[in-house]
Amino acid sequence: MPDIAKEFKHIKVTAYPNIIALSVATDDVWFSFRNNYDVSEMNDFDKTVIEFALTAIAQGRDLYLLGSYEGDGHRNGPLNITAAIVATPPKN
Repeated sequence: MPDIAKEFKHIKVTAYPNIIALSVATDDVWFSFRNNYDVSEMNDFDKTVIEFALTAIAQGRDLYLLGSYEGDGHRNGPLNITAAIVATPPKN
């Protein structure tokens, strides 16, 4: 699937001992991306994406992800994230 840009209506980050799950919803679709690995094996970029998602939720800000989804839309990930940015939403 080519790179896509979407506005996310909902972002949910779930952490378990061996699973980090990032779920996002747009106007037309719900995706859930899950990485099954030991948190101690996460690289710095993985940790940054999770931190940014939690920051966006806590501060009422927007999380922008740049990347591509390598699934069929009906199963979990993988999601290839190349950039994650937390930004203040534009004023209407």
